[in-house]
Parts: sequence; structure tokens; C-alpha cells
Amino acid sequence: IINLAAPGADTDASTKKYVDDSIASVSTTSIAQLNTNVAVTDTGSNGTITVTADGNTELTINDTTAAFSGNVTVAGTTDLSGATTITANTTGDALLITTTEASSTAAPVITLKRNSSSPADADYLGQIKFKGENDADQEIVYAKITGKMLDASDGTEDGIIEIAHKKAGSN
Repeated sequence: IINLAAPGADTDASTKKYVDDSIASVSTTSIAQLNTNVAVTDTGSNGTITVTADGNTELTINDTTAAFSGNVTVAGTTDLSGATTITANTTGDALLITTTEASSTAAPVITLKRNSSSPADADYLGQIKFKGENDADQEIVYAKITGKMLDASDGTEDGIIEIAHKKAGSN
């Protein structure tokens, strides 16, 4: 962004020279706010763009990833495709869903929807797994809650919740 203050002499030639000189000093890889506390930079490495504020990298974007530092607030609907991972280094909430709606209706609501083109009896619909590592550093599913469609027939649908846990090394 260029600060185009009026040149000292009011002529086309001096205005052109001022603009040319200003453009010549502009980086082709970075956009900075006038106080230089915020910058957007093309690092030249695999199309990576970084956004920094007060010297801290807050956002890094490349062809496959957008990585945020600090808190991220999203207003409205967000659609994510592909696997999503949330990693926390605290014993507090890794995911907190809050509703401020004041009626007696159930909320917040988490929906697991299987949208199959060929639903059939005994299809699994969704699962919550409780994983941990054993003393050999192996990832183990210690318990799980599974939703299952018992009967997919229109008008006579039946569903079931299965709860399973590991005991003595077996499911």
C-alpha cells in the first residue's frame, strides 16, 4: 500500500516522478501497514504466505494448509471437508461448543450423519472412540459408543446405540 501524499510541485511530471519513485520502493513480496505492525508476506517458498502482527506469525497459508497461531473466531457457518484434527496441550476443554439460546429446546446439538446412497439394515452410522496409549506406547481404543441402523425400511426404522469397552486386552 502506497501513501500518495501530494508532491511539492503541482505538475504532471513531478506527480509521475513521485509515483514512480514510490512504486520502485514497494516490495513485490510483502504488504505492510504504515506502522509496520502488520505484514502479509509471500515467503517465496512453495507459495507460502504469512501474516505477522507485532513481529509474531499469526497465519501461515500454503497450497495445502492454513495454520493459525492464537485464538481464531469464526462467525457464521463453516464447512470443513476432509479430516480435521484438534490438538491441545492442556487438560482443559479441547473442544467447547456453547449455545446462548435461552429456550427449553435442547442445545447445543452435535449431529453425526451418515449420508449413504444405499442405506441397509445393520449399517453403522457414527462412532465416538476413546483412545489412549498403553505402557508400550501403542494407541488403543479403550471404549467406544456407536450408532447403528437396525432396520432401514421406510416407516419401520429402528436404531441402536452400542457401547463397547476393552477388558483384559480384548474388545
